[in-house]
Amino acid sequence: MKYIFKKLMLVLLLISLIFLTFPVETGAVEIEFWTINLQPEFNDYFAEMFSIYENDNPGVKIIWQDMPFSAVKQKLIYQSSGDQVPDLVNLNTEMALDLQSKNLLSAVDQLSINIADEYFAGIWEATTVGEHAYAYPWYLSTKVLLYNKEIFRLAGLDPALPPENMDDIEKYSRQIRHETGLYGYMPQVNILQEFIKEGIDLFANQAKTEVGFYSKEAVELVNSYANLRKYDLIPASSLSGGFNEALQMFQEGRLAMLVSGPQFLKNIQEKSPMIYENIGVAALPTGRARKVHAAAMNLVIPVQSEVPVEAAKFAEFMSGAFAQLEFSKRADIFPSARKAVQDEYFLQKSDQPDVMARHVVAGQLEYVEDMSLTVEKAGQLVNVLNEEFSRALHGKIDAHQAVENMAEKWSLILGSEFNPNPVLVEEIDLFLEEIRLKAEVEATDANLTVSNTQSPVILKINAAERKIGQVKVKLNQIQSQYQDLPEQEISTLLTEAGKFLGLARQSYQKKNINEQQIEDYATKALSLAESAYLLTIQVNKVQARGLWLDHGSIARTKGEAGLRQMIRQIAQSNFNVIYPEVFYKGLTIIPDNELFRQDTIFQNWDVDPLKVIIDEAAKYELEVHGWVWVFNDNTSGKPGPILQEHPTWADQNKEGELVSYHGSTWLSHSCPEVQNYLLARYEYLVKNYQLAGINLDYIRFPEEYHNSFGYDDYTVRLFKDKYGYDPHQIKSGSKETREWMQFREDLVTKMVILVSKKLLAIQPDLILSADVLPGVEEARFRTLQNWGLWLEEGYLDYVLPMTYTENLFSELKDWLSGSEINREQLLYPGLSVFKLTPEQLLEQIELVNQLNPLGVNLFASAHLKDEHYQLLVNGPFREKAINPHAEPTKAIKLLTVDLINKINFLHEKNIINDQQFKILELATEGISSKKSPAEYEKYSKKINESDIDLTVNMAILRYLNSLKILAEQL
Repeated sequence: MKYIFKKLMLVLLLISLIFLTFPVETGAVEIEFWTINLQPEFNDYFAEMFSIYENDNPGVKIIWQDMPFSAVKQKLIYQSSGDQVPDLVNLNTEMALDLQSKNLLSAVDQLSINIADEYFAGIWEATTVGEHAYAYPWYLSTKVLLYNKEIFRLAGLDPALPPENMDDIEKYSRQIRHETGLYGYMPQVNILQEFIKEGIDLFANQAKTEVGFYSKEAVELVNSYANLRKYDLIPASSLSGGFNEALQMFQEGRLAMLVSGPQFLKNIQEKSPMIYENIGVAALPTGRARKVHAAAMNLVIPVQSEVPVEAAKFAEFMSGAFAQLEFSKRADIFPSARKAVQDEYFLQKSDQPDVMARHVVAGQLEYVEDMSLTVEKAGQLVNVLNEEFSRALHGKIDAHQAVENMAEKWSLILGSEFNPNPVLVEEIDLFLEEIRLKAEVEATDANLTVSNTQSPVILKINAAERKIGQVKVKLNQIQSQYQDLPEQEISTLLTEAGKFLGLARQSYQKKNINEQQIEDYATKALSLAESAYLLTIQVNKVQARGLWLDHGSIARTKGEAGLRQMIRQIAQSNFNVIYPEVFYKGLTIIPDNELFRQDTIFQNWDVDPLKVIIDEAAKYELEVHGWVWVFNDNTSGKPGPILQEHPTWADQNKEGELVSYHGSTWLSHSCPEVQNYLLARYEYLVKNYQLAGINLDYIRFPEEYHNSFGYDDYTVRLFKDKYGYDPHQIKSGSKETREWMQFREDLVTKMVILVSKKLLAIQPDLILSADVLPGVEEARFRTLQNWGLWLEEGYLDYVLPMTYTENLFSELKDWLSGSEINREQLLYPGLSVFKLTPEQLLEQIELVNQLNPLGVNLFASAHLKDEHYQLLVNGPFREKAINPHAEPTKAIKLLTVDLINKINFLHEKNIINDQQFKILELATEGISSKKSPAEYEKYSKKINESDIDLTVNMAILRYLNSLKILAEQL
């Protein structure tokens, strides 16, 4: 009896403890936490942090959701109109302050008392408005100065004394250019940040309505950069080329100094080991204010959170020193928490560039500041600064005129007046004249006129060494990932390249032969290494290889002969789909009729360009899909031909403006006349040309992130008739916002349905595709483009996500590895040739092949040069490929054979055992023979449950996923 009593008391005690730990009414506290672009790379880190926090805080459960960058803000606003608001959200500074201005965020200093000193002041203050702070600073990204010590030595500079300020940058650049013929520096200037670094106030008043930067200091700063270009001390492409070009030049030993995030050191080490060994790392040269820019990510708490106190406590943990230090060790970021940088991880010094970079950044965090411009119309203001600075840099106007133009245009945007003090104007002119005379004297005395000096032979050696290093890395990957590539041929080429590189190095060091012979050795080594590199790129034998043919490149062929030659080159480079731009900006490439106005650039042609394209493509079994614009009318900041003729067809924003943030004008999405007009154009194409498909572009709204369109009379009237209220009266974040967004999204989907029904009734085997924003959720929230639904309902055969980025390692990878890419429909990612070097293009194609092997599309033919075609046909397109949407049955057979061969190879090499071999064999047979997507799920589960090596597992599952998608097409 005593035992039973004791047991009962113990149970009651446990129950009472449970009631003390958890709220009786609600159970466990759930904190919904949103982050940006951090899955799947950091899943392990977050799982670990959540586990620690939940163990230390019984009764709390973290619900984690990761979002695309461009969708998170709009989705938060959208959900604020309902009752499903997250409790803690990851936003950058600009987004956080924008939401604060809409009264959507809680003041964190009222939820967490006396925490400001935990963070670096410049970051904490970035989201402080008035008396309150609205965000917990989280992780930072900032930059350092990388410099090539070998080039410093060649120029007679001391590698132990890197530049400390802009004056040093200019002096070093002069000496490097004069002594070596190389460029010392290639700025990627954000002139707004440069003003702040020099202590120049952007605004003259606290309300930020009056210009404050018109000053002698601003003119001096702009002039210093203009002089760098004037005396050819920086490349002509310094503004247009951007960071990618600067990185490329630095990796090839053609640039002495590079402002870069430390994360790119890994890239340099992999691609240019010899350059990496000679890298010095220094703090960023600072201006008078001694400030350094850092882009900050923050954690904010929406005002509608039901658990703000619990969310605040969790935010303190995630942004605290412990969690930030752990995150820094796993990601290429830096902490905003002061105590985190006191760890040995940041304090240790080393000759290794990556370790030194951490130490340097830790030392400059005290001076960091998030310099994001966070006023209304910030985008327009920044554009003004950049445009006028660019004109000054290229010598079109002087520095004084540039700063004056900046101030005048800012005043117009801000709604204030610009009346410079005449005394100050005269003082600036005199100051500028003194600088000009001084610069000319210095240039003459130093004999700094630089001719087109040939780059030293060491650069040729560096380039060869870099390429050989790349091939070695790739060869290791081939062997570790069991890829079916010509290893023996690659190894032979690599050995030969190494021999010539050795001869070049030895001869350069001993100076025992003439420089031309050394250069010949290095050139031969580079050529062999490049041939080997192209062979390391996997060829996908089942792949849609598409190319958008923009109207400009079609016109530049100047007639039938040139156009046929272009199509031949495309076909011979093993593309299998082309998308000629038929309708654009209200114009067309085909001859005039009642529906079309032919672009005048084709007026002297005696043939129909589209018929020539179709005829020539047919000789090579090259599919032709008509690329047509839908709702976009023009992109030059004013109405195009359609709206000039039919002004009542225009879409407009809430303020009644026709021109979007990006300078484009749009057709009403709901106007029946617009719908009928567009449908008639597409119908004419299908009836009069032997096209394999139609490719829909701009089948969306303008980007919702910047402004909201859909307020034309047709759309407003339809909405009022359905819902009974005027969308002009909807307040941001209200419950009506959801209905308004869904209504406009449905308008876009309706047009897709109309096009699909109309055209398939004419030509049932017509292939329909659309150019879409990457990411289903991102496309919906930015442009009301629900392409996931379009695929699921079968309105389209496939989509081409416009994954236009130079950022291979985060943005592109995130887009391609997201859950929506592994669906049962076809997606062919589009790559932006114009943003990429030829080498970067190959890297991106490789990544697409790994993550989405059934298709890739290039934008656009205008940017493809002979060099690109040569690399493609010798690299990833060196064999012809079966087009999966055109021949799914044939594609399934080929993939099945390839997969069986791979499984047999893995079995023969004892990489998989007999049991694993049987599972893989059954999976392949089950999917390919039954042609059922369900078979994929069944056998994928079995494969995942087996203990097959992860690398093998992923390779096999990619094959099976492709088979599943193809089976769905049948």
